[in-house]
Amino acid sequence: MKWLNKMFILEADPSLEAGSYRLRLNGDHPVYAAHFPGHPITPGVCIVGLATELAALQAARPLRLKGVENLKFLRPLDPREQAEICVKIALTEQPDGDVNAKGQIWWADTTFSKFSIALTPDEV
Repeated sequence: MKWLNKMFILEADPSLEAGSYRLRLNGDHPVYAAHFPGHPITPGVCIVGLATELAALQAARPLRLKGVENLKFLRPLDPREQAEICVKIALTEQPDGDVNAKGQIWWADTTFSKFSIALTPDEV
């Protein structure tokens, strides 16, 4: 499933360093109605999907998730309380064509999650 520009709206922010992105959470996205009614939080699978999509955008080629190396949720990401976030991703190309992506989701002084995922080329 594609999350960019549906659940997470990519916003331009020239003040961010390369590999960093500013996003707005779409609190009206249907996933929030189900996760959880009356107390929406961003599901982990959506965060991993977002990281995968941003890594592919940064690598300028289609990538798909191969595995999750590490994923830490430090604070719930509620779109009512935190409508904007920043995501920083550092990519490491592997000799076999795979890509490791390490990063974090934050806003101001708060880190919401950290991740390290393995990606592989997505032959479309």
